[in-house]
Amino acid sequence: DGNTISLNGLPPRGFTFSVDGVDAAPDPEFPSLSLYQNFNLIKGVSMDAVQEVETSKNIFSAEIYHAVSGNVNLITKSGTNEFHGSLFENYQAGGLNANNHLVARKSPLVMHQFGGSIGGPIIRDKLFFFTAFEGYRRNEAQALSGQVPSRWIREQATAAIPESAAYWDFWPLPTGPEQPGNVDASFVGTDSLKFEDEHTSTRADWHINSNNFIQGRFTWGNPYRRQPRLIIGNGRVHDGMNVNISSTYTRVWSPTVTSETRFGYNRADVDRIDQIWEQGIPVLTGFGIPSTGGELFTKKGSTSTIDQSFAKIAGKHSLKVGGVLRWGFSRRINEEVPIYEYSSLADINANQPASARFIFPLEEFEISRWFGGFFVQDDIRMTQRLTVNLGLRWDYSAVPRERDDRLFNRQSPYGPYLPADEAWNAAYSMWSPRASAAYSLNDKTVVRFGAGIFYIPFNLFSGPVEIVKNGLSVPTEATLSQDQLGGLGVTYPDGNESVRSAVQASNIIGDSIIDPNWENSYSIQWNFGIQRQLTESLAWEVSYVANRGLKLIYSPDWNRQDRVTGLRENAGYSQFRFYQSADASSYHSLQSSLKKRFAKGLLFNWNYTYASNTSFFRGNYECCGANENPQDLNDMFANKGATPYHIRHRTTIDWLYELPFGQNSTGATRMILGGWQISGVWEARSGLPLLIRQSTGGPGQRPDIIASSHEAAAFDNYSEPLTNGTYQYLDRAAFAPIALNDSRTRAVRAGNLSRNAIYGPGRWGVDLALSKSFIFNERHRLRFQAEWFNATNHTNFSGIQTDVLSSAFGRVTSTEPGRVTQLSVRYEF
Repeated sequence: DGNTISLNGLPPRGFTFSVDGVDAAPDPEFPSLSLYQNFNLIKGVSMDAVQEVETSKNIFSAEIYHAVSGNVNLITKSGTNEFHGSLFENYQAGGLNANNHLVARKSPLVMHQFGGSIGGPIIRDKLFFFTAFEGYRRNEAQALSGQVPSRWIREQATAAIPESAAYWDFWPLPTGPEQPGNVDASFVGTDSLKFEDEHTSTRADWHINSNNFIQGRFTWGNPYRRQPRLIIGNGRVHDGMNVNISSTYTRVWSPTVTSETRFGYNRADVDRIDQIWEQGIPVLTGFGIPSTGGELFTKKGSTSTIDQSFAKIAGKHSLKVGGVLRWGFSRRINEEVPIYEYSSLADINANQPASARFIFPLEEFEISRWFGGFFVQDDIRMTQRLTVNLGLRWDYSAVPRERDDRLFNRQSPYGPYLPADEAWNAAYSMWSPRASAAYSLNDKTVVRFGAGIFYIPFNLFSGPVEIVKNGLSVPTEATLSQDQLGGLGVTYPDGNESVRSAVQASNIIGDSIIDPNWENSYSIQWNFGIQRQLTESLAWEVSYVANRGLKLIYSPDWNRQDRVTGLRENAGYSQFRFYQSADASSYHSLQSSLKKRFAKGLLFNWNYTYASNTSFFRGNYECCGANENPQDLNDMFANKGATPYHIRHRTTIDWLYELPFGQNSTGATRMILGGWQISGVWEARSGLPLLIRQSTGGPGQRPDIIASSHEAAAFDNYSEPLTNGTYQYLDRAAFAPIALNDSRTRAVRAGNLSRNAIYGPGRWGVDLALSKSFIFNERHRLRFQAEWFNATNHTNFSGIQTDVLSSAFGRVTSTEPGRVTQLSVRYEF
């Protein structure tokens, strides 16, 4: 999705990312391709520095640690005895693109992606270098569309709560028709999007002698993004820095024994600020009123890794053993503006919020943590036809510590606090066995199968950072009910400082907690596949791939308001998150591919996956997901549904064809007619799940679906054609909100609609490229290329309004870009 990767239906946080075999995940709190919230355009290293991409998945080697789904490893280019390098520029302009599908006009845009590389000898045959630089500049008037507060609700709310006028001023006025009594109306407009990124990577290789090699690499990035949002006055700014340092020492002890010693260091600094936070204006929302948020967020951290491995070839065995030691630090500052939620206009008129959420200022903290592990992997050539792979690894994850002993966890949801250095029990039992085999039925047919268990330690983001406090009795957050707000005398627009003082004086506890006995997540995986060579350059493969995720992070909202009385189970606590190892996922898929190696000027790949992927919560290794909460904490099984990243059908075709013109010519004729290539990628997939919800109804509240069966609802029987420009995807009449109780704070019961039972629009698109290469001699080459993303200008709908209380429920709110044209020039020497 641009931010990270899901492999074989396993959670996006379940993979690891490395460069030259060394951990290179830029976020110290959890593995990903990007910095927090994906604002760095350049991932890992510049593409000009990449020599090869390795993807390990299914039953992968025990050498790969802290992963359940696999690993993506980028191998960088090295210098040689000859100087070689490149210069390139990619350019986009709004005038070259198709009209935006929603605003029906071109969006002003200027994009430059530029850079180059150079590598060569420092000392011939001994010491080499390779350096790549890449820059990115993008300025665009981004199209915005969706629901904004109507003039009617602004007038009503301002008359009742004059202090809310400043909040409404942040929102643009509707551009679409308004109906009296509707709290929202449509808006279509633009706002400024700005991206900047600068990235450099330098690698050095030292061939000390025939038995000793040292490689080192330094990578630095400085990304920036100004992201517009529908509430135009509340743009979000990201500013960050990422450093990655790695070194590898390879020793050849004998013709059959080698060793590798690797060291890696990652540092990431991220500052994020919302404009509304700078003004300190609380949010007012509820019963379908569009909402936003405002936050100051600073995150800094680093990870360091040392791993050692030895490889031995002995007869039929290729044996590898080793271990890893890893430690990390995470620092944060966080504060959010209050969010006041109302259940009705009557509550606004009385300024009686149904609930309110506060994230109080938190002084900078530092959490540290270390990991250790070892592995053994043996690849055995049993016979000419049979190869067996056996692996086992064990990992240990220490309990995090906070620099000033500010980790405050409780023994149970309403129990006493634990010592700061014993926030929960350490995990010792992460044993991960795995086995796979490949058997050749004949010269053209191979059968592959395997099974294994794969562990991943919980990340610092989900849980530990939420139990840090300024002091034992100092609250860091509170979600208060209407009665609690009334008891404290809190109303809009009371800010964080005054509310924190009131909460602290009342001794109401609202901070998240972690089950002291929680366990690290793991998956059980198995697969079976057949590969058949059809021709010398064409191979077909079909596989059954499945897995079961267990002990996944489950963080429901606890101490909820009673549906009837509106009171909380424990009046001494506000609503809080309770982290447990209780979620589970299940994935089954049929995967098929047809691959043609480059021959006679043509290369292509076809891939198809049919999958089922379910979970009880998010099916991931990260927190939150308020709308995916169980409607009933005592009936988790009723919350079973598709994972948020489930795609039932997906097929892709990619190809490259070298045009035959001028190949047998010479001189000027070959220069003009030769060197033409056409390439492309075609993708089609079914839609992602839609989380239909009912705001102001309690955590995870969903409506009823008016249907004869839930099974029918799961197959989009209630989606209407997207015709006549109405953009209405779901039939409003097929869904009914649940009535609120007398206190107007919560729905009287759970809705009958299952979680993620309805799917959004599918998508398909074709990306094309036409390139021309000029080969002047063996040392100099120039290439011009024109690329068209979504070349057919097909409209792919993305955002859908999923709140049944919105007047635009079921309507398309955004689309993917139309046809985008990119022009490129590249010089290589």
